[in-house]
Amino acid sequence: MKLSVNTNGSSFEKREYVPVPADIYQAVCVDIEDMGWKKGSFGWKGEIKFYFEVFVENEETGEEKAMLTKTKAKNAVISPRSYIYKNILKSWIGDEELGSGKFDLSTLIGRSATIVVEDGEPFTGSNGEEVEWTFVEKCKAAKLDVKPSGQYVRVIEREGYEAPEYSAFTSGPPEAIAEREAKRAEAKAEREAKKIVKDTAKELTKEDTDDEVPF
Repeated sequence: MKLSVNTNGSSFEKREYVPVPADIYQAVCVDIEDMGWKKGSFGWKGEIKFYFEVFVENEETGEEKAMLTKTKAKNAVISPRSYIYKNILKSWIGDEELGSGKFDLSTLIGRSATIVVEDGEPFTGSNGEEVEWTFVEKCKAAKLDVKPSGQYVRVIEREGYEAPEYSAFTSGPPEAIAEREAKRAEAKAEREAKKIVKDTAKELTKEDTDDEVPF
């Protein structure tokens, strides 16, 4: 059976989800999903997910089984303060390879990594049962060369796949662009207001000093 993931709200076939136990693994990146732009509680963001394949030993048979795990959906922006830079890219491939320009994330598919898998907060599924899940929290440089099993099918290659209207690597929909421009304008107004207050305070201090009578 081909490895896949639960894809709620899509036309893809749903398969039973078995979480990879929380631990540290040697893994290989098998996919990076462009989820497009989504509006959340903190505004618009272009989101992506990293998918990794690990090989977990069956305690009963001793055989290794390929399992799939992934990161949470994260902002696609690569900057020194972004999640994917701090938790995924910096300690995995390093600043030298990242360079100062735009980095092609697709080159990471097929690349080995050391991944840290953590437990997520259980949630209630559509059938009313509690669902336990895990996710990749961090990536580090690989200690072993791990090859893909060949069982996983990339998201873009699955039957019924539809690309997002606006890629996470674009400027996004008009609403997202307008939101960013409004935030920039607001931040600029706040900086200017703080500067006026600071400059006024300096002037008042200067006037007080000038008014002093020397003895």
